[in-house]
Amino acid sequence: DPTLTDWKTFAYSMDQKDFVTEGYEAFARGGFYRFRSPDPKATNLRVFAIYQKDLGASDVDITLRTDKLAGGYTGAVCRYTEKGWYQVMFEPGGWSIRLAQYDQDGQLHFHRLAYEWFPWLSLNDSATINDLFRELRFTCQGNRLTLYVNGVRYASFLDDTFPSGKVGLLGWSFENIEEMGMVDKFLVQRVQGSEADLAGSAPTPGADGAL
Repeated sequence: DPTLTDWKTFAYSMDQKDFVTEGYEAFARGGFYRFRSPDPKATNLRVFAIYQKDLGASDVDITLRTDKLAGGYTGAVCRYTEKGWYQVMFEPGGWSIRLAQYDQDGQLHFHRLAYEWFPWLSLNDSATINDLFRELRFTCQGNRLTLYVNGVRYASFLDDTFPSGKVGLLGWSFENIEEMGMVDKFLVQRVQGSEADLAGSAPTPGADGAL
């Protein structure tokens, strides 16, 4: 949907530790979802686009593919609610899964649940970064969260904080404000089957295809 009329967009400044209402853009053009900030002072933003329609499923399998990471980074959101959400992100030199949650004073915190850095990876080697962080798959099945990068499982663990919610995208950059991330594929499916060696909820019977 190039108009993004069914998407809610917002941004959080990691420097200001607060939401901002201007200085960012989320839009679709040329077959990509794009995130950027035309404001030269608006660095280190997390720009979110949340799909507002009800998918009718809490257990989802999200696939995100990007073709450009040299100027920005991308990620996926699972089980977004007004109280918080889960997010998985490509970051400089690695990846992370975070729990975004408000405290009793209304302050939003991003708790890192799992992560991995690749010390051998040169951030100046954009070709290697593009190959390494081409495709991300994030499954939220019952209370189990699992991350795959280019088809390889990197993390799988349990968390009960958010049992349901919406899905979405995010883009960000520390310095390059003109291109904070580009996504050329965003696919959401109902979770199919289960991993035999992992505890998790039962699969959704008779449900297949994109949501």
